[in-house]
Amino acid sequence: MKSTQLFKFGSVSLLLTMTPLAVQAACSSAPQTLSGTQQLFGKTLDYKVTVATDGRISKVAFACDVDNQGWVSNSTIKASVTLRGGVLTGYIVNEGTITDFEFRGASIVGGTLAGKIVNRSQVGGVFKNVKLAANAEISGGVLEGNIVGDKKAPAMLNNVKVKAGSKLSGIKLGNKVKLGKGVVVEEAETATPPATSDTDKPTGTSGTETGTTETGTTETGTTETGTTETGTTETGTTETGTTETGTTETETTDTSEVVGEADIALEGGDNLDIQETLLADFVADAVLAGAKKLDKTVDMVLLNSGSIHGSIPAGPVTAKDIATVAPDLGNALVLLDVTGDQLIQALDHGLMPGDGKVERAFPIIAGLKVNYCSTTPCEKALAEGGVVTKITINGKALKSEDTYRLATNDFLAMGGASYTMLASACRDGSYCEKTETLVSTLLEAEFKGSKKPVTQKLDGRLKVAE
Repeated sequence: MKSTQLFKFGSVSLLLTMTPLAVQAACSSAPQTLSGTQQLFGKTLDYKVTVATDGRISKVAFACDVDNQGWVSNSTIKASVTLRGGVLTGYIVNEGTITDFEFRGASIVGGTLAGKIVNRSQVGGVFKNVKLAANAEISGGVLEGNIVGDKKAPAMLNNVKVKAGSKLSGIKLGNKVKLGKGVVVEEAETATPPATSDTDKPTGTSGTETGTTETGTTETGTTETGTTETGTTETGTTETGTTETGTTETETTDTSEVVGEADIALEGGDNLDIQETLLADFVADAVLAGAKKLDKTVDMVLLNSGSIHGSIPAGPVTAKDIATVAPDLGNALVLLDVTGDQLIQALDHGLMPGDGKVERAFPIIAGLKVNYCSTTPCEKALAEGGVVTKITINGKALKSEDTYRLATNDFLAMGGASYTMLASACRDGSYCEKTETLVSTLLEAEFKGSKKPVTQKLDGRLKVAE
C-alpha cells in the first residue's frame, strides 16, 4: 500500500510517496510441525511450519516459510513466504511463492509459481494472474489472466488450457496447449505448436488446430519429427485415437448411442452442492448396486458433489449424457474400510456450512441416512465442532468404533476436496483397493439393465435436524 508523507527541512518541504517493501514476518519462533487434520479458521502462523505427511491443514495464513509434505487447502501464502512441496487444494490466495507441488483444488490466484507443478484438479483448477519463475514447468489445468514468465528462462507449459482473453509472456508452449479466443502470446518459444481453432488463433504466436487436431512432437531415433495427435473430440460418431510415426489407431465410439430412458428429469445443477437431489441419489444408488456386485460386503457409498455435473434430461439418455454427468477423471471406484469416527469426520467436512460449496465437497450418499445441523454451533453434534447429529447405516445406528466398507471414487480416496480422513483410512486402514470400474460405467449399466424408464425419488437420506 502506498503512503504519502510531508517532510520539512528548514525552509524546504518535500512530499514523498513511499511503497513499503514486502518483508516476511520475524519468524523468530522455533519451527513447528503440524500433523493430522486441522482447520485453523483464518489464523496467521508467524513461525516456520512443516506440514507432516499426515497433515491436512486448511483455512490458515502462512506468514513464514512452509515445508509442505502433506496437504494444504483454502489458505493464504503471505508476501515473501515460500511454500514448498506437497498437495494444495481448495482456493489458495498466493502473495508469495509456491514451488514443486501438486494441485487438486479450484484456484490459485496471484504470486509466483516455481519448480515442477502438476495440476490434477478434478474441478477445472485455475492458476490466475500468476508469475512463473525461471524454468518452471506446469503440466495440466487451466491458466487465466496475465501469466508472466521469465523471458531468459521461459516456463514450459504442457497439457494446459488457456482461457479466452488471457495474456502469456516468457513461456514455452509444449504439448497439448489449447489457447482460447483472443489469447495474446508475447516473447514465447514454441516447442510444439499449440492447439487453437481456426477462428481463435492467438495474437503474437502461430497456432494450428484443424478440426480436432492437436500437434505434438515425437522422437524417432535421434531425429525429432513432427507427428499429429488427434484428440477425443467427436467427428460424427467417431473418435480418432493417436497417430504416431505413421501408425494410426482408431477407436469408434458412438456417444449419441441411446443407453436407456429417464422417466423424469434427474435434476442436479447448483443444488448438488447444498442439498439432496434426484441426480445425486440416482448416481449414489447406481454406484452402490455396482459396488455390491464387486463386493457384497460394501455398506455404503460416499462421493462428492464435484464428481458429478449438470442433470440428466427426461426421455432418451445417451452415452454422451452419462459422460457429461460423470466424467472419467477421478471417478474410478475405490473400496475401503473406514471406522465410524472417520465416517463422522468425512460427513462433518462435507456438510459443514460453506465447505460443501467451496470445495464441491457436499456428500452424495447411499446405504445410509444422515441428520445434520445447517448452522453452527450444533449442540447435538456427534463430534465436537461438527454438524452431524445422527447416522444410520442400513437402518442401524452407526457405532463409532465399528468398521464399515465404503465405496467412493479415487479422487476422494486420495484426499481430494479435503476429504483427508479418507486418504488416511486408505493409507493406514486394513483395506483399500482401487478397481478398474468407472462411475460412468455403473451409471450406463443402470440404464441398460433397466427394462423400463429409470426413475428416482428423494428419500430424505440427507435431512436437516430439527
